[in-house]
Amino acid sequence: MKNLVLSFLSLTILLTLSCQPNLTGVGEKTYSQQLDKIMVEQLGINDSVDIVSPTAFEVRRNLTNNGNADVNTAYVIRERIQPMVFKAIVGNYGFDTIPNAIIYEETISGPQLTTSQLDSIIFGPIGPLTCGMYKETISIDTLNTVSESNEFDNESIHYFFVPSTQNFGLTKNELLTGVPHSDGSITTTTFTITAGTNFSVDYAHFSYVATEGSTAVTFPPPPVTIAAGASLTIRMEIKVIEHTFSSGFESSINGKVTAISEDGCIIKQESAKIYVEHKN
Repeated sequence: MKNLVLSFLSLTILLTLSCQPNLTGVGEKTYSQQLDKIMVEQLGINDSVDIVSPTAFEVRRNLTNNGNADVNTAYVIRERIQPMVFKAIVGNYGFDTIPNAIIYEETISGPQLTTSQLDSIIFGPIGPLTCGMYKETISIDTLNTVSESNEFDNESIHYFFVPSTQNFGLTKNELLTGVPHSDGSITTTTFTITAGTNFSVDYAHFSYVATEGSTAVTFPPPPVTIAAGASLTIRMEIKVIEHTFSSGFESSINGKVTAISEDGCIIKQESAKIYVEHKN
C-alpha cells in the first residue's frame, strides 16, 4: 500500500510539471540600427557582438511558450544595459562591466501565450549611446509570477558595440596564400597596426582555426600597446603538419588579429587564410 501511495504521488508530481508553460527567448536579438557583427574571443567576452549605430535604436526579441500549458498570468520582462570598460591590465585584460552601473532599464508586460505560440517583444528607443561595449540582459518573468516547467532559461545575455567617430589603421600584407608540407614553419602574412594621432591602440588578441592540425603564432604575441602616432608590424608564422589528402576536405589555416583602441571605443579585426598543399 505504501509503494502504491508513493507511485501515485510521483505520478501526480510528473503530471503537474508536464502541464506547465515555459517562457523562453527564440533566436537572436535584432537591432533596428545594426551595422555589422563580429566575434570577440578571450577578452572578457567569448561571443558574437553586434555593432549598432550611435543613433537611437530598438531591440527586438522573439518569445515563445514551449511548455504544455497556456500562459494566462500577468508577468514582467526587463531589459537592462550595462556599460563595459576595456582594461589593458595583466591578469585582467579585456572588457568588464562597471559595478552597479546601468545606463538603460525598461520593463514591459509580457504577452499571453498559448502552447507553442510565438510573439515579438520590443524595447526602446534606446540612446543615443556613447561609443563602447555594452552588456545587454533580457530577463523574462522577473517577478516569478508564472509557474514554469523550467525556471532556468528566462535570462539571455548579449553584447553590442557602438563605434567611435575616430579611427586607426589595421592592414595586412599576404606574402603567401598557399604552402606545401615541406615548408614547416614559415611566415605567410604581416599585419600592420597604426595607432591614432592622439590615442594608443592595443594589439589585443590573435586566434586561428586550422583544419588538419597545423598551428599559427604571431611575433610579437599579444598583448602589445602601440603608442599614439606609432605603428607595429606583426608577423604571422604557421607551422605546417604533414598529412595525407582526405577526399572533400579542404586543408587551411585562418588567422585573425584583433586590435582595440585605448578607450575600448574602436575594435578592428583582420584575417588571413592560408591553404596547405595535400600529399597524395
